[in-house]
This record gives sequence, structure tokens and C-alpha cells, in this order.
Amino acid sequence: MGVKVREKKKGSGVWWIFIDHWGRRKAKKIGKDKKAAESIAKKVEAKLALGDMGLVDNKAVTAAAFEEYANTWKTLTVPATCKPSTTSDYKGILKNHVLPVFGKTTVNEINRFMVKRFLLKKIADGFANSTVTHMKNAISGVLNLAIDDEVLSVNPAHNIGKIFKRQNQKPQIDPFNMDELATLLDTYQIHFPRHYPLIRH
Repeated sequence: MGVKVREKKKGSGVWWIFIDHWGRRKAKKIGKDKKAAESIAKKVEAKLALGDMGLVDNKAVTAAAFEEYANTWKTLTVPATCKPSTTSDYKGILKNHVLPVFGKTTVNEINRFMVKRFLLKKIADGFANSTVTHMKNAISGVLNLAIDDEVLSVNPAHNIGKIFKRQNQKPQIDPFNMDELATLLDTYQIHFPRHYPLIRH
């Protein structure tokens, strides 16, 4: 929770204040004066500390449900940026997994813990890491639209921490059997006699 000052688009030189107060979020463009943005942010923090919720309790920050952004994402964004097979995969993931959980929830009510808990449950249910990664990408893609719409200041599907076990990959050793070793030595002795002593030892 709190009020932060940053560029919405890094390097743009345009400063915004992002308000996150008890699950309610709002972004407001200030301009190119960073000091002015910081000054306004302090005043906003002070008002929120005194219980003034007027800055976040207004119709302008009423967020749409996740399913509304999901519909836009799957019908416009994904077909324009992904292969047809990937588009089909994402539509299936949204329909069968993501929307039943997040569909009716407004995007500004979704937090990192909710996303991480959802993904961890899918892993516990036995879904492959690659499938769970696709689920995370779908959630992230939908929520990016809410950021573009200035409803969210950060994407709750980002920086959620470790969700997969580290895979222990041990080298597989497949030694020669006695017949294969004998064939190798004979080949070197006949065709590569200079190197035979080296391979023999």
C-alpha cells in the first residue's frame, strides 16, 4: 500500500503517481516535473492517512472484471501477436482454468498472492511446468491491458517469486560393454596405430 512516483513508460520523462490503498488502485498523470509529482504524492499520502478516500473512491477508478479484459486480449491481442496454434492454446487455458477462478473478479482486486496461489495449485494438481507457465502468461497478458487502461499501476502476475522446483539434471553415463571396448581397441590398433597406446591406457 502507498503512493509511488515513477514514469509509466521508462525514459519518457513524464511522471505519474500510483495510488495503492487497501486494494484500490489509481494512476494519475502529473507531468514532466518530478519534484511536483513527489510533492503531490506526499499530500495524497497525508490525506489517505487521515482517512480521506475521495482520491480512490470515485467512479473513474471503477475497474472492469477480469473476464472483460480477457475477452479483448484473446480476440484482439493474441491473434495479432501469436501463431494460430498458440492462440488456440490460450483460449483453452482461459476457458478451462483462468476464467473460472478470476473471471468475475475486478482486475484491481487481484493481487500477487492470488495469482501465485492459483499457479501453485495447478502445479500441485500435476500440470506440467510449461502448461502452468502458459497460464501465468495468459493472466499477465490480460492484466497488461488493465495497465494500458490506467486501471492498474503494476501487474500482479509479475515478480511472484519461485513456483517451480529446481530440476536436478544428472549426467547420464553409458559406458562401453566388453564387446564394444574390444571393437574400439581393435579399430585403433589396425587403423590408428600411432594413437593406440593413448586409447589403450
